[in-house]
Amino acid sequence: MSQSAEQIETPEAFALCPPEASAGPRRAKPANGRGRRYKCGPARAQLTLLPPSVEDYVSADNPVRAISAFHYDAEHDGYHCPGGQRLNPVGKPATRNGTVRQRYRSKAKACADCALREQCLSAKGTRREIERSVHAEAVERHRAHTESEHTPGRRTSIRRHFVYASSAIA
Repeated sequence: MSQSAEQIETPEAFALCPPEASAGPRRAKPANGRGRRYKCGPARAQLTLLPPSVEDYVSADNPVRAISAFHYDAEHDGYHCPGGQRLNPVGKPATRNGTVRQRYRSKAKACADCALREQCLSAKGTRREIERSVHAEAVERHRAHTESEHTPGRRTSIRRHFVYASSAIA
């Protein structure tokens, strides 16, 4: 069962999927030993082709806990929190889930004295820690470029090129 160019032109159709999941009529292999299957595109609510530049596993309900409240300072390689404190790099970059990441951590004393402590940390937390991909700067540049007002037509032409190129290969 093949899709026409009109069906594929939505961003959801371009979601990254494992090769087994996009191999055509064959069923995808289980992602783990429990029989779960890969979900692609709209089933994953995936709208972008790139991972987020910084991952933080804190609730997005609280604006201070959201990673977007922290600002990266490329010149000094560190983050600044909403409370004005600095998060410095800790250790060497480590690979996790196939991505090389650098950890940034605040000082425990600075967080203990901060007025935003309850909004930023859990009850047991003593300091704030953030991870940033070493490729985050390139991802952010790419995201800014694709979200600019001049790219909607280009995005469509790239999609069409991708559709025609992939149908020629198949």
